[in-house]
Amino acid sequence: MTIIVSAILFAISFLSSDHVNRASLVSAALFLLVNILQLLLGLWELYPATLHGEKRTLHDFIFPNLTVSAFNRLTRLARWRDGKPGDILAIQGSRVTEVVILLKGSAEVERDGGHVATLGAGAIIGEMGALSAQPFSSTIRLTAHSRCLVWKKDALDHFFACHPSIASGFQRAFISRLQATPVFRPCPESDELQG
Repeated sequence: MTIIVSAILFAISFLSSDHVNRASLVSAALFLLVNILQLLLGLWELYPATLHGEKRTLHDFIFPNLTVSAFNRLTRLARWRDGKPGDILAIQGSRVTEVVILLKGSAEVERDGGHVATLGAGAIIGEMGALSAQPFSSTIRLTAHSRCLVWKKDALDHFFACHPSIASGFQRAFISRLQATPVFRPCPESDELQG
């Protein structure tokens, strides 16, 4: 609507004047250009993007509350990491520097040297420490060949400061995972998310 009105005003001012003030012409043209760009960006957001493979599984099971566009922006910050049995994802008492989602595989949770639980596909690791600035409460070690999506905490904090709606969606995903299952959940029958 703004674009139509500005185009009409632009045309009226251009046609109704014997001489056109360059400053008004330039400002009207810039106003029109900015509004056209905003319209194009809005349409781009509505463009029906599709997800495939691991990204589709991750979106459908962990982040269904995010739009595909918001999800794509979030995952652009992350990197995929393959792990093998024995790889450590967290060390008890250490500062949280990464947030990890276990997409395939399993991990053992140890506290003070004793086995506490086994995490399976869909587990989010480091989110509590990232939100509360507390160190890891447990050591988490992979027990099977695994596939993870990993965000650097600092980059995620900066991104969330610039995109609060995506931050809210990330927190809702984490909260829904907590509500759906106990804090330490047994490993599912399969070692990957089902899609």
